[in-house]
Amino acid sequence: VTPASVTAEDVASLFYTRCVLSEALRLYPQPPILIRRALNSDRVPFSKKSDSKGQIYYEEEWAHVRKGSDIFILPWVLHRSERIWGERSQEFEPERWMRSVKENGSWNGYNHELFVNQSTSNTAMYPNETMTDYGFLAFGGGSRKCIGDQFAMMQSTVVLSQLLHRFDIK
Repeated sequence: VTPASVTAEDVASLFYTRCVLSEALRLYPQPPILIRRALNSDRVPFSKKSDSKGQIYYEEEWAHVRKGSDIFILPWVLHRSERIWGERSQEFEPERWMRSVKENGSWNGYNHELFVNQSTSNTAMYPNETMTDYGFLAFGGGSRKCIGDQFAMMQSTVVLSQLLHRFDIK
């Protein structure tokens, strides 16, 4: 594939390369911290916990956020959570994007079919916040998310594939 002739289908066929880039951003998100300011007072549900019998409960149901409060979200920490990404969450493992992860407590899991199967409208060429239930925020999430995330990842896939094709890396 030459850069002038690359199509979306070519990029889609580089599945393992896409997994490698996604895993690199999981471990090394840019930026490693997201900051938002509450425009209104609100409340946010705490995550669910379970007791030794597997019964779900809340220690306290809501966190109250005052208008004007700064909210710090740490993708660096989130992306290394064992609760979300398993015991090997600290390790570089591109294959993790090739399998689904079951829900865990209040986290709904990761559906790899939305990443692998490009035939439905809810899919994306690269993992995003919705297919990971906000467990992967390499480009932020919601209405303030980077609008160029899929394009940036496609461009990175092309560049990486060209580098790997042109150089003998030992």
